[in-house]
Amino acid sequence: MADPTRVVAYYRMSTMQQTQSIPQQQAWAQEVCAKEGITLVAEFQDEGISGNKTSKRDGFKQMLAYCQKHRNIEAVVCWEASRFSRADVHETGYYIWQFREAGLTRMLTHEGWTDWEQGTQRLIQGITQELANHEPLIIHSSRVIRGQVANVKNGNQNGGSSAYGMCKVLVNERGEHVRIIKRNEKVEKPRGWKTVRVPAKGTKELETVRWIFESFADTDTSYRGIATDLNARKVPSPAGAVWEVNSVRNILTNPIYKGDYEWGRVSSGDYHRLLNGEIQVSRRGTGRRPNQEAFVLPGAVEPIVSPDLWERCQQKIRGRRQERRKPRSMGNVLTGLLYCGACGGRMSGDGTNPRRYTDRDGNVREYTYVRYTCRTAVVKGRSACPGYSIREAKLLPTLVRKLQELYLGDDRIESLRGELLRQIEEQRGTEPDRLEHLRDRLRQIEADVKQGRDNLLRVRDSAVFAELNNALGELVQERAAMQAEIGQLETASGRDEGMEKQLVEKAIDKLRQLGQELANAEPQRLREVFLQMLVRVDLYYEEQAAGETRKRRRFLKGVATLRPQNAFSGKCAGCSSAFKSSICCLRASILVR
Repeated sequence: MADPTRVVAYYRMSTMQQTQSIPQQQAWAQEVCAKEGITLVAEFQDEGISGNKTSKRDGFKQMLAYCQKHRNIEAVVCWEASRFSRADVHETGYYIWQFREAGLTRMLTHEGWTDWEQGTQRLIQGITQELANHEPLIIHSSRVIRGQVANVKNGNQNGGSSAYGMCKVLVNERGEHVRIIKRNEKVEKPRGWKTVRVPAKGTKELETVRWIFESFADTDTSYRGIATDLNARKVPSPAGAVWEVNSVRNILTNPIYKGDYEWGRVSSGDYHRLLNGEIQVSRRGTGRRPNQEAFVLPGAVEPIVSPDLWERCQQKIRGRRQERRKPRSMGNVLTGLLYCGACGGRMSGDGTNPRRYTDRDGNVREYTYVRYTCRTAVVKGRSACPGYSIREAKLLPTLVRKLQELYLGDDRIESLRGELLRQIEEQRGTEPDRLEHLRDRLRQIEADVKQGRDNLLRVRDSAVFAELNNALGELVQERAAMQAEIGQLETASGRDEGMEKQLVEKAIDKLRQLGQELANAEPQRLREVFLQMLVRVDLYYEEQAAGETRKRRRFLKGVATLRPQNAFSGKCAGCSSAFKSSICCLRASILVR
């Protein structure tokens, strides 16, 4: 008799207010493991962490380390794929590859098993991850920003951490201060309640803020001088570590200390950001940017420093401000991806300075090309590495062609079309039963919400009130999710089969168009594609004798290591084995000559 399948379980909730979420996930996991006849050997969880913050999920990373250590775990169990990850398909695939390297081949959710060894199922999971798990976060982020803008326009303060020397106070619907909220404390506000900032009276932080403003305005000191003095006095910084120049600058330029609440001064966000009065899509690598059109509520906060002291500090800052040179942008497509096959060192590109030459007619002409050279030879000399180099124009077209063949070939696209059509047929057969079940559940939830609100009105004990309010919040969230799913199913059931097939064909046409446009993409866009698809490209050369003392170098081949989550199932032409994220197969699949 074969040993039962050994699995681990993972539970996650996005906010601390979802108090019932993890116990429900755990009860389901234990029940389904008994039903499937599999052995649950370990459980891991993350509380109050979004699914797109994979690097910050300690429970998730502990689960991965546990599987890598024991290497006898075959699957992971979680309520749904969004609990496992809400990151985009590339980040999610990166972690799935690490689980596969540890021996896990499947994932079990309430929708059934997903086999990571099957290429078609990996492909479908990738599409589902992007459209059903990651895309809702993007849509939700723009709605959150719109709500924050509306809240500030109505004269209210948004959430977030309080400034150094300030604290947040919970205010009820009658405008009464209920209690002070500790820094980094997460609270759930009843409907109609809000938070406001007030000076942290009686604290050393308040005294430190006033000292910073007075010292900067009245003495011949600088940001660094103030930071050095504070560190010498062992005054804790806003971050709890040492004071730095930016710590002092942020305090001296924050108008909240003169009584003005400002929101949106710095534009940032994972998916959307407010920049110059408009909600814009965040681009990877742009970081935090100053916002020229921040929202300001004058006199919304009790001031800590006087208007005169504030203005004297701002005049000094303006007088010391100097223009800064913009950093030079190299703009090289393959920077950070190319490595020398001889020494393993990184190859850097140099193509910023135009070259000049004189043609046969005596005319001076200019040309610019990018050449990548091994940094080991540049820094340590030719004794450490021969110093191989290659022109970008020689390597770039071959890389584009190989990626087109691997990702956007006709056989890949046809396989995707067939699987999507099969999924449509399968889903149409199960939609009516699912829709009726959801409607019954929705009616029950609405009755529970009504009863919960009636009970809430009768409660006088604050602890019981908070407990009932949390439970009611869970029901309201579940009701919203049910209503959204019912709406999607009703919309899907109203479409005829021909319309759904047309949508599939449009998607397939877009994939073909992407393959055609890849070769003509702008350098920056092409670089983004390479960073998503490639880990590195190792370049190899051979040396041939060109005389008694000289040697001629000839480029032999480039071996591109793909990001494992982008590998499709199939046979490797290099070693005739199936793709299982092995470096051998991945390299052989995209040999560049």
